[in-house]
Amino acid sequence: MSSIELIDVSLDYLIKTGTASLKQTLLSLFTPSKNKHIKINNSKFRALNGINLKINKGDRVGLLGQNGAGKSTLLRAIAKIYAPTSGTLHINGEISNLFDVNLGLNVEATGYENILNLAIMRGWSKKDAYSIVEDIESFTELGDFLNKPVCTYSTGMQMKLVFAVATARPPEIVLIDEIIGAGDARFMKKATQRIEDMVNKSHILVLTSHSNEIIQRFCNKVAILEKGQIIFFGDVAEGIETYQASLNQPSKAS
Repeated sequence: MSSIELIDVSLDYLIKTGTASLKQTLLSLFTPSKNKHIKINNSKFRALNGINLKINKGDRVGLLGQNGAGKSTLLRAIAKIYAPTSGTLHINGEISNLFDVNLGLNVEATGYENILNLAIMRGWSKKDAYSIVEDIESFTELGDFLNKPVCTYSTGMQMKLVFAVATARPPEIVLIDEIIGAGDARFMKKATQRIEDMVNKSHILVLTSHSNEIIQRFCNKVAILEKGQIIFFGDVAEGIETYQASLNQPSKAS
């Protein structure tokens, strides 16, 4: 059964600070003895701090929090893009994410070649990759452009292609860092419906969004993050109300 469980998960980012210029830093790699005056300090920033969270089959969780609260970091930890500094992460189920959907796009290759390459990069078999071609043709409506190099595409056409591949096969667990917000109105309507269809066929959804409307449309639970910690997990309506109330509170004087 699909599930996500984080037990006391923390994640630190390493921050390099110092007085060295880029030129000095590069020189130090080749002539370290002549650059002893260059001082680089390493410090850590705790992006996630003791996260405990259990998400079960049927849960559609919306992550709320201000910029820097840890929402995107939490998603990428679940996706196993970032490794936790401490704690335990258990994932049961196939994961698909809509983070950097254009990652791996080869602009010199044709649309058809990119369909296969992008699908295989997502871990699909060649058989599965070939099976989605007809669906991509129908959804993107790119016609003969699929026979042409992607470098001849507009930005919107490229987005249609990579988005179509990323959403062509419903996984057990879907991770979304903000609903796609590019393209014309007609494409946005199709894209939103396609995401909804994929979510309905999946077992678990975790998404971030600054839109209460999207949270209410797609989610049945809300988790609020603040300074890398979960301060609320529960009902959508209560979660949105709690988050809005926190935004209206005056900031504490430093």
